[in-house]
Amino acid sequence: MARKVDIGVLQRLSELNGPAGFEGAVREYIVKMAKELGAEVEIDKLGNVIGHVKGKGPKVMLIAHMDEVGLITSDIDDGGFIYFSNLGGWDTRLLPGLEMTVMAPKRNLPGTIGMKPPHITSPEERKKVPEMTDLFVDTGLDKAALTRAGVRVGTPMAPSTSFRRLSQKRVMGKAFDDRAGCYLLLRLLEDGDLPCDTTFVWSVQEEVGARGGGPAATRVDPDYVIVVEATIAADFPGVPRQKIISRMQAGTVVTVMDRMQVADAGMLDALLEVAKEEKLKVQLKKPGIGATDAGPIHLRGTGYRALPLAVPTRYIHSPAGILDLRDLDNTERLIAAMLVRLATKGA
Repeated sequence: MARKVDIGVLQRLSELNGPAGFEGAVREYIVKMAKELGAEVEIDKLGNVIGHVKGKGPKVMLIAHMDEVGLITSDIDDGGFIYFSNLGGWDTRLLPGLEMTVMAPKRNLPGTIGMKPPHITSPEERKKVPEMTDLFVDTGLDKAALTRAGVRVGTPMAPSTSFRRLSQKRVMGKAFDDRAGCYLLLRLLEDGDLPCDTTFVWSVQEEVGARGGGPAATRVDPDYVIVVEATIAADFPGVPRQKIISRMQAGTVVTVMDRMQVADAGMLDALLEVAKEEKLKVQLKKPGIGATDAGPIHLRGTGYRALPLAVPTRYIHSPAGILDLRDLDNTERLIAAMLVRLATKGA
């Protein structure tokens, strides 16, 4: 029988707009899918989606965040030019010329990020990375038309990037951080026959300080937490070997330490044993880089055992990332095998 959670679901998740704090469209889609796949679903007060599948083993929480990096309206001038602040970690160098969707309440509006062209900038200006305050979104509409559409201070914006299949095994799209993780949770939910009492959490506002995961963990109170992420694959020209955080097709990326957490040693050792037994590829992420929902989760209450792992993805926090479907498959199988390990031997 054909799977419900196939590459079309990944495409849909990628193309939905859901900057941090504005995850509504993503949440609606995930709730629909999770219910179809048999989970008992609730939405907490922050907007996290919590899907539970009862089981006899230990309580395991799998978590991936729904939000993506985006922009938020900070001002609209009389000409209709929209100034903005960031929602998450943007590199300003990527922004000029980027096509954006202004998520107005009445209808989405297309626009582009504008700045002075090189013809009217000085040589000194052209050498500088533009400040975010120098940039603006131009929708072609005047201020009155934007107001009628409901655009105001606080209106979010997301990149207008279409999902594309580059080859049989590689795809390009926006928001793979962390819609790749959201997709994997749906795949694991569809797999069924889970050996643990498993709760699937699709969290909010990870990109602005990992705000959703901690409250969700307090509600679930799990024995183990596995954070499913997308992380930086830097296997491209210009990056010295010692700075390559991970590589595509070199295995699921496992965190040893990041800026907010030292990974649970017992869970890490168990995962590496499972990978060896199952002949699945893993790579260890260089310490001290980035952070995930595991940061606040492991400090909630009396503390939770948490391990982040990720799909290597090129160009995260940009308008378009690239990932390899084989890395997705490898990560799905690794998590499934880890659940069996936690149910039978623990960590």
